[in-house]
Amino acid sequence: MVSIPKPKVVHVPRRMPRPPRRRVQWPWVRLSLMALAGAAMVALTVDLVTIRLKADKAVSEDGGSTLVADALIEASTATNRYVDAAGRFSLAHPPSWAAYPYRNEGDYDVTLRGPHRMELNIMTRPIATGGLAAVHAELLLAEERLRIKTNIESVEWRGQPAFRRLLPLGTLTIETLDFAAGSLHVHVAASAPRASFDDLRPVLVEMMESLRVDGEPVTGNQWPVTGH
Repeated sequence: MVSIPKPKVVHVPRRMPRPPRRRVQWPWVRLSLMALAGAAMVALTVDLVTIRLKADKAVSEDGGSTLVADALIEASTATNRYVDAAGRFSLAHPPSWAAYPYRNEGDYDVTLRGPHRMELNIMTRPIATGGLAAVHAELLLAEERLRIKTNIESVEWRGQPAFRRLLPLGTLTIETLDFAAGSLHVHVAASAPRASFDDLRPVLVEMMESLRVDGEPVTGNQWPVTGH
């Protein structure tokens, strides 16, 4: 008697397995793509800020922006103050501004970020031997190290000598002020989108003028007038 082999049962999967995904072998490719995406998002956000402010000015009767006016009122009437943990300084802290204190070596003592991509940074450190002349020398060395060149203006800040710089950087404009307060070298950097910096500068000035540094003589607010 001849035996008949049983037929083999073959199970066919409902879905064919996908081929394994090829992993990117070059990490720098992924990092470059992430950096480009991040830069594009920043540029888009800055453009939206500028468009919004310009549109707001266009519909107002006096050609001014109510958005800027509201931000200026908030800054000038702020009753809450950010106080440095070490007690070196304090400044106005409006409700819509977020404060980011020092975390790592080389960070600003505090960064305040407000509406319309405004930002205010404060850094203090012991002043070098030579006083304000040493501060000026440090600014020159920093620009040489970063390969940038600005016009370092000698100005007055509350009746005391100081140095002011204006620096276009990417989509931003940064205004800085360096001065001596007692034994401290104080560095203040304010920034906003370049296309709307002139509109937003009064708000930044209001924030900067609220700064009080331990050991600094208070003779009134005399922020240097910009000529740009």
